[in-house]
Amino acid sequence: MLVAVPIVFIIAIVKTIGKKPQKKRWWFICFSAFALMITFELIAAAVECKHEWTAISESIATCTERGEIKYICNKCEREKTEYQKELGHSMRIMDRIEPTTILEGETTKQCERCGYEEAELIEKLVVTATSSSATAEQPISSPSVATSDERTETENEYSLTTEEINISKDAYLQEFANACTEIGLDTALITKWEQVDDWVNGEIFHFTYKRHRFETYINFDETISSINLGGTAIYKRGYEPYKVDDYLLDEDTAESLIPYAEDTVKLALNYPSTADFPLLDWSYGREGSLYQLKSSVKAKNGFGVVDEIPFTVIFDIGTEGKANCVYLQLDGVVVADERTPAPERKRVEIDTKSDDVPEGSIRLVDGELGEYGKQDPVYPEYVDYYLPVGRYKVKNNTKTSIVMIIDEDSNDELNRLTLDTGQSGEIEITAGQHIELTMHSDVTLAVIN
Repeated sequence: MLVAVPIVFIIAIVKTIGKKPQKKRWWFICFSAFALMITFELIAAAVECKHEWTAISESIATCTERGEIKYICNKCEREKTEYQKELGHSMRIMDRIEPTTILEGETTKQCERCGYEEAELIEKLVVTATSSSATAEQPISSPSVATSDERTETENEYSLTTEEINISKDAYLQEFANACTEIGLDTALITKWEQVDDWVNGEIFHFTYKRHRFETYINFDETISSINLGGTAIYKRGYEPYKVDDYLLDEDTAESLIPYAEDTVKLALNYPSTADFPLLDWSYGREGSLYQLKSSVKAKNGFGVVDEIPFTVIFDIGTEGKANCVYLQLDGVVVADERTPAPERKRVEIDTKSDDVPEGSIRLVDGELGEYGKQDPVYPEYVDYYLPVGRYKVKNNTKTSIVMIIDEDSNDELNRLTLDTGQSGEIEITAGQHIELTMHSDVTLAVIN
């Protein structure tokens, strides 16, 4: 029926066109053409293609972009496209770095599908460091020191006699004992005293005190130049003394700081998840409330190459036992430094006169002001000596002394006198000149009439 209707319409249109044109006939022709078009559309709908689709291209959906598949019909070659929604990230935590008091912490997450990473900062906080045997609420305390009455028989190995110290001159003993008293070091607890070397101005001795190794520099004139622990001169001749108990290390406290040091270092690494810290290779130091930890970490550097990176971390242990990170140095670069500058070490007057210095003579010792010394205006750590104008005989009191004559206006060296052990020489000082000494020099000057 649907096929017959358009055929009848076509025949009628042809016959009508063949006759003499009239207005009514043109109207009939237009109406018939429209009806014919509608009829063909109905026929096409009745006999529509039963598609057989074949995929011709495909793009898989990702975390951030939608996917699509394009098809074509094998019968009518019609095409269609189907879309897939973007998947979104599937994040999981890869690493977490705890915050310190000067640096924020960080949580690193990574998408399991595409590898996308994002970091969430954790606000700074103050952590409480405790020893392995203390609770989180307990403050860090310095190791207790037993009194002489409380010492056990085992601890008596620290007691020391003059013969055990084996110092050849009584003056060494007295000078050393006086220096120890100034810094609060109990000589009864000293052990393993031994001479290890000479230095430019005398002899070097090592000894052990409360499991710490000390180094003592004794001058040629039997005075004590310094008593050192690590890189710190606890006693330094000519300067105010430090207290030894402020520099003795509490190993439990130092070891309890290792996890905080590792977390602090991770914050400054380019690839913190690759960090591999040593188990035993750590060194410690202490200066008052500051605890210093040194070690190295294997991690990827800025170029993505695994490297061994040295570091230094310093914590300030407050009175409440809280450890605040105040310094971080990584691979030689200072990342953070919030230490309070230490006050300049004060000089103290030393009586440089001795029985063997003739009356009217002048003794000059490097670093000691005495009667004629003044701190250099440009370099205050050095001392300039302003003696009366005249000629002087100079006697060396140590291994090697160098006396330099300096012009005050130009600050140029005009002359110098070098003296070895037991040697003497002469110098002349005129107006506008002063004397400077090299390190560890010790000389006695007598006026030549």
